[in-house]
Amino acid sequence: MPALHVLDRHAESYRAIRQAALLFFGVALLSLLPPLTVYLDVVVFGNGLAEASLTEFVQTLALLAITFLYAQVAWRHKNRRGFFVLASGFFASMLIREQDQFLDDINDGAWVYPALLVAVCATSYAVIKCGDTIIVPAADFIRSSGFFPAVAGLVILLVFSRVFGSGNLIWEHVMGNNYKHLYKSVIQEGLELLGYLFLLISALRLRVDVQRNSD
Repeated sequence: MPALHVLDRHAESYRAIRQAALLFFGVALLSLLPPLTVYLDVVVFGNGLAEASLTEFVQTLALLAITFLYAQVAWRHKNRRGFFVLASGFFASMLIREQDQFLDDINDGAWVYPALLVAVCATSYAVIKCGDTIIVPAADFIRSSGFFPAVAGLVILLVFSRVFGSGNLIWEHVMGNNYKHLYKSVIQEGLELLGYLFLLISALRLRVDVQRNSD
């Protein structure tokens, strides 16, 4: 019996190491997507990372998937609905913000109104209809395997991409007279896509965790 117990522990250990290795290589491969889309936009398509670019399109797809995954959990799991309605509404608002290049054709800054409407509706519904399912699911999320990728993704998206990709702060001084606005766009859009991919990883892992705990 002791020998069998040792063998079981070794099997579990090998399985954990294998899963960690697969996770590493999966994330490493996924991290190649931003430079690939930027390369295609700038070198192959020659669009200079305009608003209607492959990189922007992939960002939109990632945000759609994230919003859908959180909305799906909110729909299927009533005991977690409040928190996931808030999360889904947050990312839906971000999705609308990403479409500013199209909404600005209607009116400059037009994205603000639908994004604000979605945020208000999601918050009102979550607080009024299912306010008792916000705090505990939020704490469960913080303890889940999807929390760190979510934090990393938000930091990359909202902080690091803005600061490190700032032309005024960094790249105009580094490049001097050779500076072009394209440099700022390449860095910021690439980092934003990386942030969205981390958020997508978080949503996928959270979806798996919720499903496992519900079975």
